[in-house]
Order: sequence, then C-alpha cells, then structure tokens
Amino acid sequence: MSTYNLRTLNTKELMEVKEWLKVHNYELNAATRRDFTDVFVVAGLIKNIHNKLINLDNYPHRDGTTNKRENWETFNYKVLRKLRLKHTSSALEKLAKGSVGAIESLFYDIITMGKARQVTSLRQRSQSLKSPSPSSQSQSPSLKSKSCSVGKSCSAHSITNLRRVVTIDVEELIDGEIVKTTKKLVAYDDYLKALRKCQKKDQFISLMDSRIHRLESILRNEPEVSV
Repeated sequence: MSTYNLRTLNTKELMEVKEWLKVHNYELNAATRRDFTDVFVVAGLIKNIHNKLINLDNYPHRDGTTNKRENWETFNYKVLRKLRLKHTSSALEKLAKGSVGAIESLFYDIITMGKARQVTSLRQRSQSLKSPSPSSQSQSPSLKSKSCSVGKSCSAHSITNLRRVVTIDVEELIDGEIVKTTKKLVAYDDYLKALRKCQKKDQFISLMDSRIHRLESILRNEPEVSV
C-alpha cells in the first residue's frame, strides 16, 4: 500500500478544506489547528463520516508532541490505513507538532478519497445498467421471489417480466473494513408492474374471502328443512 506525504495546498484546495470543515461545524484558525494536533479531535470529526471505523477510546487526550505522535501512529494504522490514506512517519510528526499546512493536507486527502470512491461507485453502476451481465439474468428468479414479498399472497411464478436485473460491485465500510460487495438492481418500472400484479391478486383473494364469509353466514342462519 502506498503512503501519503503532506503537501502545500493551493488557494482553491485550501478553500475547499475550509468549506468542508464548516459543514462539520469547525472554523479553520490558529486555535483549531492547535486542537487538531490532538488526534482525539480529528478522530471525532472523521467519526461523523466513518462511524463504525473509529473507536474514540483508542485515542485519549494527550499532551506533548511525543505522546501525541503515538496517538497519531495508532490512528494511522487503525483508520488512515483502512481508508487507503496511510501517511509517512514524517507526516505524522508534522501533524503532532501542528506544522503549518499539515492538517489541511490530511483533510484534503480525506475529501479527495471520498470523492474518488463516489465517482467509482457511480461509474460501476452506470456501466452495469448499460450492459447487464448474463449471470445477473440467471439470478433474476431469486429477485422475483423477493419482490413478491411486498404482496404477501403473490408467488414468484406470477411475475414473468423482471428482465432488467443487473448486479454491480460497490465498496462499503463493513465492521471497520472497506470491502467490495455485490448489489442487485431491478428497473423501477418493472418493480412497479410486479407490485401491481401482487396487489391485484391480494384484492381478488380478499374479495373471495368476503364472499365465502357471507355465504357461510347465510348457511348458518338458514333454518333446517325437516323431511
């Protein structure tokens, strides 16, 4: 895995970091830069984005550059590495010392990596929708069965037109690890058609139940005919 080093941001990149911090209720100034030397504060911010990845108990408040550096090393291994943003030892030293531009560079890397994952996910989804794979079509019966669960009395055999079923690979954060998972998608209009069929069958069954109950009531109240 490649490691990241800190760099000086240009004006546009720095502005993007400032706007991103505002979204998370932080103002970038001398005081917050000093606060960010303590990785506990940074971990609390990143936890808003990757909740399952971060346990704040791993990063107690520390004083002194050496102690803060130890916390940054833990954070680098437990969090940044899993986000594919592992930083060099010299970068961690600068973050612990609060060197000018250090925390801004880290935050910009986090922003950029997040954008890259979103673009990759959207591109994969777009490609899958344009060219559904044969394997996805062979899996469609199981999807038909799942779609029928919306209409309780509908069976899988009653739905015959769920043809536009595709599978896509996406990256998800599961138990603190970024893993690739497969998602199944069906065209929304096909889903609505299947749902309407299920609802019509439910309505028909409900109508038949009502008629049966009425006939049973009539039979119960009808006087017996003596022979």
